[in-house]
Amino acid sequence: MATRTRKVVGYGGGLESSASGLGSFMLGVGIAALLVSMIVASNSYSARGLWIALGIAGFLGGIVWFVVFRAVAEIVRLLKRLNGLTYAGTISQARPIEATVCSECGGRLYDWRSSAPQQFGEDPEASGRRPRCPHCGVELTTDATSCD
Repeated sequence: MATRTRKVVGYGGGLESSASGLGSFMLGVGIAALLVSMIVASNSYSARGLWIALGIAGFLGGIVWFVVFRAVAEIVRLLKRLNGLTYAGTISQARPIEATVCSECGGRLYDWRSSAPQQFGEDPEASGRRPRCPHCGVELTTDATSCD
């Protein structure tokens, strides 16, 4: 029979969570400023341009503060990780970008359908011809030319 146990599954709070949350709040304030200024501008005939400009400035300011506070939160997370401390949230990571390349010359290949009009003038499968590398001219198999 199983028993209930307490286990740490993540961390919350900390300066990094506050900074990230403040960035999201500032973005919300910027969006609200844009909406309010558009509503006021629709009812005001004399200062319509001023209200629209203020709304756009508030929205852009919200975006800037969102990015700044998210960057501060990321820096705090990195510093905590460097010092072996626990931190809330996740550190952003780059994801790999895959491309299909020619095995002979290393040149980047695209789907044969997008390059067929320039290379063949017709569908290479219908004519029985295989696509070629645009860089070195070697004949390619059909599956090697499709990007996923």
